[in-house]
Amino acid sequence: MRNEIIYTQILIEALKKKKTAMEHIKEITSRQSELLAKEELDTEEFDVLIDEKKVYLNTIQELDEGFTLTFTHVREELDNHKSEFRQEISQMQELIKEIMSLSMEVEATEQRNRLAFEQSISRARTAIKEKRVSSQSVSKYYKNAMGNSDSQSYYMDEKK
Repeated sequence: MRNEIIYTQILIEALKKKKTAMEHIKEITSRQSELLAKEELDTEEFDVLIDEKKVYLNTIQELDEGFTLTFTHVREELDNHKSEFRQEISQMQELIKEIMSLSMEVEATEQRNRLAFEQSISRARTAIKEKRVSSQSVSKYYKNAMGNSDSQSYYMDEKK
């Protein structure tokens, strides 16, 4: 029974760490939203935020694996002695609800960010296309102005 108490405390600590990691992910995702809301995306800062988020996602994955492994050791004991572990079970359930709530918030923000990112990319492509067309037009103008045009004029008088 002593081991089960230790295991339940390990489970609770894992859930607390996961909640903290999810809070960090939520904050990073909000910072990504702020970057995407700007007219021009700072890609270097955006990449830094992605790298930060990866660290927390890896932490969550490790915590999940550890939680699952530990839970398999105590599941039967917890099921058989629910009244003795009522407080710990209740605490774990509350932490899981909070984690799920954070997860849903992050997912919703991620969806909005995805759309904003696509719009940002679209704006960048349009700007690049406009610059290319403008550059080509200026180049053609200067070629014609300097008399270096390779093309013949369409309005040339063919009478001699």
